[in-house]
Amino acid sequence: MKKLFLMVFLCTIFVTNISEAKIFNATEFYLKNGLQVVIIPNHKAPIATSMLCYKVGAIDEESGKYGLAHLLEHLMFKGTNKIKDAEFSKIIAKFGGVDNAMTSYDYTCYHQSMSRENLELALYMEADRMDNLNIPDDAFEKEKLVVIEERFSRIKNNPQAILEEKKQSLLWGNSPYAHPISGRIEDIKNITKKDIMDFYNRHYRINNSVLVIAGDLEVEEGKKIANKYFGFKENNKVEKRRFEKSEKGNKVRAKIEMEHKLIQKNSWRRTYIAEKNSYALDIFSNLLAGSSTSKLYKKLVKQDKLASEVYSYYNGVSLDGARFVIGFTPNNDEDTEAIINIIDEEITNITNNLTRKEIEQEKEKMISGLVFLRDNPESEAQNVARLIVSGMSLEQIESWEEDIKKVNMGDVKKVANELINNASFVSGLLMPEKGKDK
Repeated sequence: MKKLFLMVFLCTIFVTNISEAKIFNATEFYLKNGLQVVIIPNHKAPIATSMLCYKVGAIDEESGKYGLAHLLEHLMFKGTNKIKDAEFSKIIAKFGGVDNAMTSYDYTCYHQSMSRENLELALYMEADRMDNLNIPDDAFEKEKLVVIEERFSRIKNNPQAILEEKKQSLLWGNSPYAHPISGRIEDIKNITKKDIMDFYNRHYRINNSVLVIAGDLEVEEGKKIANKYFGFKENNKVEKRRFEKSEKGNKVRAKIEMEHKLIQKNSWRRTYIAEKNSYALDIFSNLLAGSSTSKLYKKLVKQDKLASEVYSYYNGVSLDGARFVIGFTPNNDEDTEAIINIIDEEITNITNNLTRKEIEQEKEKMISGLVFLRDNPESEAQNVARLIVSGMSLEQIESWEEDIKKVNMGDVKKVANELINNASFVSGLLMPEKGKDK
């Protein structure tokens, strides 16, 4: 029913200083019961988005119960004492709105977008299911089957996803980031309704959540509405998260090769465990292979014509699961190893020969792109909420521009050299089955 979103943020947005020029012009406050609330006025249209995120995700699951956080996300739509099984989304749609949810390693979020006049309906229902989840036994069993089928269709029948999970497990070792967000089928089968309700009661608490409202309302209106629907809830003791800091284990530098009948051409991807919260890595990624104007793209695709695509990206918004990724698809499979060698050589060459002009140009592009973060209330609410529950303060979010400006060539070279010399990584090569006609 609800989609699992494995969201990748292409911009790293952790900062340390407050800028006078704010990105969202948001206001933050706390209710007496501990609920953190952020209001983002946006009067472009008479619409609003509410986003409620809980500080709990796949990293909080116990061994043998992987997939529990994602399954609970599904079950949050199966009814309360006031709203019948599966009626939540139907009611939102009836009033012209849309809703969805997402589970990540670090958080679980629920959001609704609708006309401003119906915003309070969404908040009423969201507040209701925070305390009053009531899952019918038959709905529980059916939803387990839905999640298992989702796992089959999105992972088991997707060769790239299978390989990525193998890489993830090897790369992260003992860290809770080693297991898949969608869980393991045997674990999902064995999860009980009691397991779900225990997890819900421990983590779905008012003072373990963040509410972001963006849209056609003023800050004082937002305060009044938040208090109306959430202010009466009691502040409960929140169980300490299982996750404190990842135990990644020893340094890993490995490769995995996998053949699959559904694959027509080779594809290669390397994932590094990266420094989190780094603008410098984001800049390096963009310069390396982040677009059709990047250095590796120009060389491998345009100049040497060895690859049909080459790319890199940095996902640093995480409690402790930051990743740097680079990959390519060769024009001819026979050139795969040669391209890997070229990439390794070029990463070092590019790092050693970076210029201040290149870095300043990339910073200007990033700053220009910040305007798109305010496209609509839905993107505003989702971006701000997810970043806050990933460990970021609103002050940090609002000061992106100033902190991008502060990155210098030394910063970029430092993080690039850390990747080259010290970071753990796992490379994965996906290939057609041997003997298979292409």
